[in-house]
Parts: sequence; structure tokens; C-alpha cells
Amino acid sequence: MRNFNLQLKKTFILLTLLLLTALTSCDFGFNASDYDFDTHAEYYAPKSKLKSFISAKGYVPKDQDLGDQNVAIIQTKIISDIKSDTLTINSSGQKIFSIFINKESQLLQDSSDYPQAIINALTQLQITVYSREEIDELAQAILSVGYGPKGHFLDGQTKLIQVDTVYYTIKDR
Repeated sequence: MRNFNLQLKKTFILLTLLLLTALTSCDFGFNASDYDFDTHAEYYAPKSKLKSFISAKGYVPKDQDLGDQNVAIIQTKIISDIKSDTLTINSSGQKIFSIFINKESQLLQDSSDYPQAIINALTQLQITVYSREEIDELAQAILSVGYGPKGHFLDGQTKLIQVDTVYYTIKDR
């Protein structure tokens, strides 16, 4: 009888584990089809005194967690606590289409190096006090928004910059 109870317990544990595995691997509708996303995020780099406002639109294919950031349209506005100028970067993933300082278009030297593009713009604004490490992490945060709702940085996922606000909407295709 004791052997039977032990065998019954083992069977029960095995069935419970199988059931939990099946339930946690099911997708209950969030990824049931392709969907478009519209994500908005705000990050702050305290040492560099830069506030960024990011808007990204893209889509996530069926059965995927992340979208392709290279097809997402990302618009970023960066404002310094030191100067009242606004830096605007328009990109698709790491490919930068345009940079504006106060609505004035800037010459692109390298359209794929996001951190360097930010630093070049800060130099044009004569902002010399910034943290390169913060700029690197800020660029990563900006690009992460292009992956969709499951790709952006949330509070506790950054080392140097602060997450202010992140929200998104999705719409099935």
C-alpha cells in the first residue's frame, strides 16, 4: 500500500508539472495575430541632464514577442536641462533619417551610430557636460522602443538612466 501511495504521488506531481507547462506555454490572445504598436517612453539621463521623449510605431508578427526595430519608425526628442534647445532624431531602428536642432536640419555624418549622433548634436549645442555611458544607455533605450511592447526598458532594467514613463497601445492587423 505504501508503494502504491508513493507511485500515486509521483504520478500526481508529474501530471501537475505537465499541466503547468502546458498552461504557461499557451498564448491567451496577446500574440494570437500580427499587431501594430504605438509606444511612448520617457527616459532621463541625470548626469547628462537630458530628458528624452520617444515615440515608436511598428508591428509585431504573429507568434513573435518582438517586432523588427528596423521597420519601426522612431521619433525621439531630447531636451537638455542646461539649454532650451530641442534635438529631434527620426529613425528606423539604428538607421537615422534626419536630425533637427530647433527644427533646423543637421548634416548626418554617420547615420547608423546612434550614440555618436547624439554626442555630435550635443556638441553643436555647445553642451560639453555629459556622460558617454549614459548616452550609450540612452541610445539603447531609444532603440529598444522600436521592438514593441515587450522590448522597451522598464524601471529596474537600466543602470544609469531613469525610466520616467512607458505606455503603449496595440491593434490587431
